Amino acid sequence: SSGSENYSAKDSFNLPIGLIYEGFESGDFYQYNWKNDSLHPWTIVSSNPYEGHFTAQSGSISHNQKSELSMSLEIFEDDTISFYRKISSESNYDYLRFYIDSVQVGAWSGVSNWTLQEYPLSIGDHTLQWIYKKDGSVSNGEDKAWIDFIVFPDYTFTKFNIGPSQLIAPVSGLNLTNSENVIVEIKNFGAEPIDSLYVGYKVDGANKVIDTIRSVLGPYGTLQHTFSIPADLSLFKEYRFEIFTNLSGDDFRGNDTLTVIVENIPTIDVGVLSFELPTQKTYYSNEEPVSIWIGNFGTITVSKFPVFYSINDSILTGDFVNTFINAGDSILFTFSTPADLSDLQSYYILSHTQLDEDTIYHNDSVFITIDHHTNHKQVPFDWLTEINLYPNPARDYLNLSVITTDKGEFIVQIMNLTGQVLLEKKYHVQEGFQTIEIPLNTLIPGPYLFTIHVDENVVVYRILKQ
Repeated sequence: SSGSENYSAKDSFNLPIGLIYEGFESGDFYQYNWKNDSLHPWTIVSSNPYEGHFTAQSGSISHNQKSELSMSLEIFEDDTISFYRKISSESNYDYLRFYIDSVQVGAWSGVSNWTLQEYPLSIGDHTLQWIYKKDGSVSNGEDKAWIDFIVFPDYTFTKFNIGPSQLIAPVSGLNLTNSENVIVEIKNFGAEPIDSLYVGYKVDGANKVIDTIRSVLGPYGTLQHTFSIPADLSLFKEYRFEIFTNLSGDDFRGNDTLTVIVENIPTIDVGVLSFELPTQKTYYSNEEPVSIWIGNFGTITVSKFPVFYSINDSILTGDFVNTFINAGDSILFTFSTPADLSDLQSYYILSHTQLDEDTIYHNDSVFITIDHHTNHKQVPFDWLTEINLYPNPARDYLNLSVITTDKGEFIVQIMNLTGQVLLEKKYHVQEGFQTIEIPLNTLIPGPYLFTIHVDENVVVYRILKQ
């Protein structure tokens, strides 16, 4: 034709706008992060695609073999994935199966033309698998499966997509301060590296802090950032943290903000410090006052909680503390019900607090032992004039109280009821009153004989190890 002649041609085609899809029109599997079976790989073919010029076809396999094509992806909003599939196989035996996170959601066999499949995908990381698998015999049709025009959820495989993925610090805990470091993890959800962005945080909608990060963050990578200004979390309450990023050209703004609740939890801790009354003496009545020191070991004021005491593990005697006890303070508390210590015996008296919100329990209780002269004996020693053993029954130790008119020494033995000596020790004492603590932790519970030897003289006691 001559240069003066006009020429025109016309064709029509469908161009999806705004969709993120795989039509295999690149002629390979490199457009997205496909993982192809290395033994029996899927291939790109041009015969009978659903749309365009190419489609993906399962690999050539024999009986009891499979060909798998898969990918992993992250979804930012609840959405769906759809694709077209076609199959030509032995019906009811050789299947194309589709899995989401290793769970089969679709399976097809026989001969079928292009058919649309659609499945929901929730926010988060997912793995998708298309597997064509044969049974142990018979081959029908082309023995192949095809997939084409896979439409992914919105914002999948974005190029520029930054957002906070985790608040590393602070976390909810006891007694947070007015200078808590704020550390966040930032993730690049996109396919392109980022070398500059803004990151910030707010606490309860105020006190905005914004930093600039000038570090290269590769595709799908993460980094940690410690903000230049810490957070004041000194009040005992819940704080609402909003962590946000700002990247020019961010393809998806839906993950730019992360909201986390951090609670400053006070230490609530009360317990019994010691007994004020009763104390060890010679005589006790049936109305002995019981007084204890109660301490506030926590960080906030406490009040209105029950307190108890028991004697020899008997029924609890309860009372109620209405006094406000400031953090670090203590009060002297006297029970309204006195104790009956009139019998001649040993008493094991235990007192404890019971505060529902208490966070530490090991300091809630204290015990004492009182001996109402149950082991007081006249002794045949010139210089060792008085001996007293308590508590009896005893747990981990036994107190030996003596009164002497001169310094001297004696031997203590503990024997079982057959006379076998289990413990023996010589003690040197000075003139006057003194108490010796004798450990019993190596003895098993049961009755024993306790003897004190001075020269040829012996005093024998019967004790009970609990």
